[in-house]
Parts: sequence; C-alpha cells; structure tokens
Amino acid sequence: TLPDRLRQRHMAAGLGGPLQSLAGHSETTLQSIHTTIAHVAAIPRAALVTQVLEALDGGQAVVLTGPAGCGKSVLARRAVELLRPDVFCLMFRAEEFATSHIDRVLQHAQISVNAERLFALLAAQGRKVIAVESVERLLEHSVRDAFSDLLRLAQQDGGIQLLLTCRDYSVETVRSSLLGQLSLRHTVVQVPPLTDEELAQVVTVLPALERPH
Repeated sequence: TLPDRLRQRHMAAGLGGPLQSLAGHSETTLQSIHTTIAHVAAIPRAALVTQVLEALDGGQAVVLTGPAGCGKSVLARRAVELLRPDVFCLMFRAEEFATSHIDRVLQHAQISVNAERLFALLAAQGRKVIAVESVERLLEHSVRDAFSDLLRLAQQDGGIQLLLTCRDYSVETVRSSLLGQLSLRHTVVQVPPLTDEELAQVVTVLPALERPH
C-alpha cells in the first residue's frame, strides 16, 4: 500500500534473488556429504550434535576437529539441517575461499551481487550460520584473502556464526593463522573416532563389515 515512488527505492529482503541462489549453491555442498554407510547404515551421534548446537549458542565460531574419517562433516551437516527451519544457513567448501576476494567466491557460485550487497541482505535475516568444510585445505594455498573477508564480515555482523571443520593435525595452525588474524572468539569441539558400540551398530546392518576373529 506504499506509494510507487517509495517502493521503487527499496527491494524485498526475503529469500528471493541472490539469497535463494546462494542457498541453492549451499544445498549442493550439503548434499555431497554422505550421512550413511553403503546407503543403509547411519550413526546418529545425537550427543555430539547437541554439543555442536550448544557451542554455537555460546559463541560466534565453532571448529569441529578430529582425525580423518571421524565424521566431522556429517556432524556439521546434521547441525545445519536442524538449524535451517529457524536460521538462515549456508555451506561452502574451503577451496572456494582460496582466492583474492570474497566477490570471486560469489561469482563462482553465480551470485549476481557483490559481497557488500549480499551481506546487507543477510543482515535482514537475523541469525545466520555459515559452515565451511575442511578449512585446513586453505593452508595449502598462498592466496586465501576471501576467507579473511568472510571473517571480517562475521566480526562486523554479530548475527553471523561460523561452523568450521578441520582435521586435528592442522587445528592449531588454523586457529593461529586464520582465526587469530581478527581474534575471532571461537570454541573447539573435539570429534572422537567411532566407538566400538557405534561400529557394532553398523555391523548389525552390514554384517560383511564385521572384523574377522
């Protein structure tokens, strides 16, 4: 019911346009993380998922760390899926930030706005969680300024929370070289290897995986 001249000066801050495109890009990354073994066996690890969610409630950044194959990415995916009904969530692979500016990340994702405009739109979404998978891979690249841009944007917008996964042998380097740049307040959640009980759950569904006696 507003006058035309006023409506022409503004645009809707919903999930249309750039935000919808970015959500679609994130969905591709999310779905690439397999949550089952051989498409049939799943290990819920509900207590760990709850720990991740509680850590996000208490800080701006959470780093999930542990040995290869312990399920860090699966925990991140489950946390994002539980949050999505109430929180605007995005997910990226770390390699996407191995470039000179966050605008290049958006161009690669075929997003039609620059970072300044995008994060202005995100500001209208309240709480946001941005997950980045395997952040230790950024250490292999000499150019990773786009990730620094993301950290600065998170620092400026207190509604942005980061959920990062990182292998245990690189976590201290990631904390000092990447997160330490801006003294971003963060929590480290240790993801342990699968227990014998959890492995037994899988063997129940897939007997072929049982260890020989």
